[in-house]
Amino acid sequence: MPPIDRPSPGSARPAVRRALAGAVSVLLALLGVTVVPTAAHAAEHDAITGLEITQPTGGIRHWDEIRFDATWAVPDDALPGDTFRLTFPTSPRIAGFAHVFDLTDLSGAVVGTCTVDETGIVCTLGEFAATHTGIRGTLFFWAQATETSKAEELVFTTGSGAEVRVELPGPITKGEGWGPPASPVKNAWYDMTDGTVRWQVNIPGQYLTGPGGNPVVVTDTFDPRLSLVAGSMVVVAVPVDRWYNGAFWGLGFELDPSQYVVEAGPGANQFRFSVPGAHGSDHVYVLVYATAVPDDAHDATGTRTRSPG
Repeated sequence: MPPIDRPSPGSARPAVRRALAGAVSVLLALLGVTVVPTAAHAAEHDAITGLEITQPTGGIRHWDEIRFDATWAVPDDALPGDTFRLTFPTSPRIAGFAHVFDLTDLSGAVVGTCTVDETGIVCTLGEFAATHTGIRGTLFFWAQATETSKAEELVFTTGSGAEVRVELPGPITKGEGWGPPASPVKNAWYDMTDGTVRWQVNIPGQYLTGPGGNPVVVTDTFDPRLSLVAGSMVVVAVPVDRWYNGAFWGLGFELDPSQYVVEAGPGANQFRFSVPGAHGSDHVYVLVYATAVPDDAHDATGTRTRSPG
């Protein structure tokens, strides 16, 4: 059902309220009573009417990214500033990917904003709620399975403490991981916390040293529509026996900028990278950096992406 306009300020009921309020004000003045207005408090609603896992479509593994789709509806007396929320499960623990997005109703009108962090999602109604009723819609968010589990369902909690249960397609199993690369490999992901694309270049040590021990210069190329984020580059040397199927963060050692060389060019969307004195095949060098997306960039759903600043 589409949103329904609230009664106009000129309707009979508000007029009666104004008359009563005026009479009370006169009475209080005659009695010598001073009234100090109190600030209105935003209400918390249990607005989630349905929640399900839509991705992945099969079983879930440790560290998998999970998409949750929800339906929601707020009561007709909901006002701007009112909220509804879900706290994510702690056993098994599900961690949200930080994101801020517009809350829209079934017609596509923006009715508020939603904020996702590691522990939950909170949606706040905007001024749209002051003039409409029958407000309802759908939303989705992404989270990650941070542990294995034999649980049959996930238990979310609303702001009032009510439970919202979501059936799991099976146990959360141990991920296969991946071994240290035998040749250079590059991958990327979109970081919702700051709206950048994060790149990870994994280079086995033997590819960074040429004949006679001279450093090999690697040229990295990224999409020309992107721009390198200053100060985002990090280089980590990981011993292959500490790769641990890709879960190596904290097990390698970060290189000081004086231990590697980065030069801009030859193209505007390129840079050159080398590591003088690099270890050989017993180490993998992991180069991580960020690129900002264009101002008019959107994700696959049409949602506006955000770049730093």
